[in-house]
Amino acid sequence: MFLKTRMVSALAACVCAAVLSACGGQTETADETRRVVIGGALTETLYALNQDDGIVAVDITSTYPEDVTDLPKVGYPRAISAEGVLGVKPTEIIAIDDIGPQAAVKQIEATGVKVITVSKPEDMRGVYTMISTLGALTGTEKKATDLANAIWEAEEDLSQRIAQTQKPKALLVLVHGKGPPMVAGRGTAGDGILALSGAENVAAGFEGYKPLTPEAVVELAPEVIVTSTEGLDQHGGSSGLLSAPGFSETPAGKAGRVVALDPLLLLGFGPRTVEAANILFEAYHQSAE
Repeated sequence: MFLKTRMVSALAACVCAAVLSACGGQTETADETRRVVIGGALTETLYALNQDDGIVAVDITSTYPEDVTDLPKVGYPRAISAEGVLGVKPTEIIAIDDIGPQAAVKQIEATGVKVITVSKPEDMRGVYTMISTLGALTGTEKKATDLANAIWEAEEDLSQRIAQTQKPKALLVLVHGKGPPMVAGRGTAGDGILALSGAENVAAGFEGYKPLTPEAVVELAPEVIVTSTEGLDQHGGSSGLLSAPGFSETPAGKAGRVVALDPLLLLGFGPRTVEAANILFEAYHQSAE
C-alpha cells in the first residue's frame, strides 16, 4: 500500500507541474472565478475538493452532489449552446475533452473566456489523473492527493475481496428511449465497471456498445444484468427489461437478477466509482445466495 500511495503522490506531482506550467503557474481564487463545468465526473470531483463556490453552471450530466441540481444547466457535453454558456458570464470553462460542437467552443473562446479541457476518464487510472489535474488547476494539490489515496485504498480493499470469490457472468445493458437495449462490449465504461466490480463481461467478444439479437443474448447466458436506474425506468422496471426478447431465457432472466445504479454513479468514472463497484459486488453475491 505504501508503494501505491507514493505512486499516486508522484502522479499528482507530475500532473500538477504540467498543468501549472501551462497556466503560467497561477490559479484563480473562488472570488475571481465564475466557472462553468461540463462533465459529471469533473463536477463531482470539484465538489469533493471543496471547489464548488466558483461554479455558476453545469451540464446535464452533472447530477451529483444534490446541491448541483440547483445550478443552471447548459446542455449536454457534446451539444452545448454558446449563448447558454455565455449567458451565465463565466470567466472559465472546465470541460471533458469531447466537448462540442467545436463551433460553439470557438465562439466561446472568441469572447476571451478560457476553455480548459480535461481527459474524460475511461478507467481508474484516468480517474486518478483527473483528480490530480483538477487539484493543480484549483491549487488544491494536497486535497487531490489525499482524495486519490483514499480511493486507491478502497480499490485495493475491493480487489482483495474479489480475489476470494468467483466471478459472476454479467451483461451491462443500457436503454435509451424507445430504442433497443444496447449491450456494453470491451473498451467501454460498462466493461470497465464490470471488471472493477469483479464480474466477467460476457459481451467482451466485441467492442463498443451494440444491440444484440435475442438469440445472441441467450447464447451469452448472463447470470446477472447490470443497468442504470434511468434505463430500467424507461423499460418498465426489472420485469419489463427481463421480458425483452431473449433476456427472459437467460440465467439472469430466470432468476430475476437485475442490479441498477444511478447513471453517473454507474458509468461516470469519478470519485464514487469504487463505491459503485462495491455496491455491485455486494449485489452479485447477495443475489447468488
